[in-house]
Amino acid sequence: VIPYKKRDHVITFSATTENTKIKEVLINGKMHGILSMVFADALSGKADYNKNGQLEKQELERFINIGVKEYNKAQHPQFHPRGISGGMPLLKVAKFKEKKKSPLTTILSSRGGDNLSYTVSGNRFSYLTLYNITKNGTIQFLWPLDGDGNGRIGKGFNLNLKIDRTFTGRETVVTIVSALPQINLHRLLKQLDGKRGAGMLQQKFKSLLKGRFDMKKIPQYLAG
Repeated sequence: VIPYKKRDHVITFSATTENTKIKEVLINGKMHGILSMVFADALSGKADYNKNGQLEKQELERFINIGVKEYNKAQHPQFHPRGISGGMPLLKVAKFKEKKKSPLTTILSSRGGDNLSYTVSGNRFSYLTLYNITKNGTIQFLWPLDGDGNGRIGKGFNLNLKIDRTFTGRETVVTIVSALPQINLHRLLKQLDGKRGAGMLQQKFKSLLKGRFDMKKIPQYLAG
């Protein structure tokens, strides 16, 4: 660790406090350092709160503090010099274009034991694919299963699920509602069900998806 020395044109920041160890986390099937991932998002323009095309010190500090704690509330990024006052520009960034938000809404809640209640609404399309990625990268294919056809649903849909393994800790539940049935994706999900296949799924995901779709990834904290 390089000792901090105050210089007007230099700021330093670190992932956490001195002598504290922080582990990488699994996000979308890959291991990431939380700070480096959030910092990359900041450089893309997401941290330019005042939309002046420059990343300023207080903007970076605010964005990193908020972003890191979304993934790990126990992690405390460190900045030197401290404080968020002042608008010292650090570098120019591209103007970030906010993507138009999908009206797709999903709710997943525990009904006790292995029983889950799932609701989707605001869907533009008619074919639902639902799966979960556990904290160790294991795939749980939730819907459509054998007997559910190709996943066709109406406007708004309620589903009671019973799973073999209780959701524990941080899980990522993925909802895809598409204009076409995702037969190839379903075939792969069936092959990976119950296996640590998040990496393989990510590699093949784009090539398997057909037609227009809306997707929502929701981190869940569900216990038995």
